[in-house]
Amino acid sequence: MPNLTIRANLSDPNGGAESLQNIDGDRVTIGRAPHNDIQIHDGHASKEHCLLVLRGDRWKLIDLESHNGTRVNKAFKNQAWLAHDDTIRIGEAELRFGLEGRARQAATRPPKASAEVAAGVRPPSRPARDEFEDDYEPVPPSRPSKSAGEKFLIFGGAALGLVITMWIVVTQGGMLAQDSYNEKVRREANRLVGNGQWDEAIAYLEEHSDPSGNAYDINKRRIAELERNKPDYKKSMRETAARKVLSRMANKIANYNRGGSADPQYILELMNRLKTQYAGTEQDALAAQNYPAFYAGRVPEPGINTRNPLRKTKKEWEAICEKADDYRKQEHFREARETLIKFVRVREATLNEVQLDYLNKELEKRVNSIDHLARTYFSSVERRAHGLVKNSRFDQAIQLYRNVIANYGIDKLARKAKEAIADIEQKKAEAGPKGG
Repeated sequence: MPNLTIRANLSDPNGGAESLQNIDGDRVTIGRAPHNDIQIHDGHASKEHCLLVLRGDRWKLIDLESHNGTRVNKAFKNQAWLAHDDTIRIGEAELRFGLEGRARQAATRPPKASAEVAAGVRPPSRPARDEFEDDYEPVPPSRPSKSAGEKFLIFGGAALGLVITMWIVVTQGGMLAQDSYNEKVRREANRLVGNGQWDEAIAYLEEHSDPSGNAYDINKRRIAELERNKPDYKKSMRETAARKVLSRMANKIANYNRGGSADPQYILELMNRLKTQYAGTEQDALAAQNYPAFYAGRVPEPGINTRNPLRKTKKEWEAICEKADDYRKQEHFREARETLIKFVRVREATLNEVQLDYLNKELEKRVNSIDHLARTYFSSVERRAHGLVKNSRFDQAIQLYRNVIANYGIDKLARKAKEAIADIEQKKAEAGPKGG
C-alpha cells in the first residue's frame, strides 16, 4: 500500500513532527481546507493545493493551480510521475512518497519486450503462395524510371528548401536563442519567488534580462507584477513568521502548565520576540489576550491559562461573528469571510482538538451562509445593471460590477462580473460618445 510520511514544519530546529498517512483508494486530495483527504496546516498551502491520482500502476502528482506552487524533489512541477522515496514540498511541509513490495518494482520497471523478441526468435515467414490458388494476384509491373527533367526538379526543390532553412537559422537563430535566455532568467526568478526571495528575484530579472529578445517584455511585466504584490507578500510573510513564534510559545506554555520541563525564561524570550519584532500583528494581540501574565513579563503559576478553554473559545467566536455580520450587512462579503477565516487560522496552533473541531464546523457553516447571501445579492446586481444598460447608463452599471469584484470575495462571482464589464464596455463603445 502506498503511503506519505508527512513532516509538518521543516523550519522547526527539532525537525518537525512526523506522521505516516496510508493512501487508501486511487485519488488523494491535499490542501489547507478541512475537506481534503490530507490537510496541510501551512499558510503557503492553497485550500485545494494538489492531487495524487493512480494511473495504471503508477501514481501521478497534479498541481491544482496553487498560489505558491508544488515542488517535487526540490523542483517546481505542475505534473510529475512519482517514484518511491520522492519528496513533495508544500510551503514548510514535506511529504515523502513511499511504495511497498511489487508496487515499488512496478513503478521503476522498464517496459519489457515480448518473449519471442527477447529470445531472438524471428516470427515464421509467410508460406509461398500456390500459383494455382483462386485469389492469386500477379506481381504488378515495375514503375518506369523518372526522366532527367523530373530528377532535376526534385533535387532542385530539395536544394532550395535547404538554402531557405539555413537562412532562417542564420538570421533568426540569434533572436530565438536570446528569447530562450530570457525565459531561463524568468524561470530562475520564479524559483527565487518560490523560496520567498522576492527582492532577489526582482534584482535578478533587472540585472540579467536582455532587451534584444522578444521575451524581454514578458520579463518587464513580471518585474512590475512582483513590485505590485511585494507589500502584500511581505505582510503575509511577517504574519506567517509571527504565527510560528506564537505556535512554538503556545506549545511551551502548554507543557509548562502540565508540569513539564519547559523553561519559563525561554517562554518569556519568545514572548518578547513577538512583542518587539511582530508588534501590531494579530498574533501579538492574541498573545496579550491569552497569556496576559507572560505578556507582562511575569511567570504565572502552572495551569492558570488552561481554565474553561472551550467556553472561552465560544465567547470569542461569538464576538468575531458579530464583527463579520457588520461587514455582511454592508455587502462587504470578502471582509466578512476573511475575518472569520483569519480568526480560526491564527488560533489553530494554540487550541486543543475539541476547540479546533468546534471552530472548523462553525466556520464552514458561517462561510457557506455568507457565500449564499453573496450569490443572492449578485442576482439583484445583475437585474439593476441590466436596467442601467438598457437606459445607456453604462458607467453606473460597470461600477456595480466593480463593487462585486472588490467586496464579494468569491472567485466565480468575480469572473462573472469581469465578463459582464467587458460586455458592457463593448456596448458602450458601439453606442458612441452619447453612451454612458
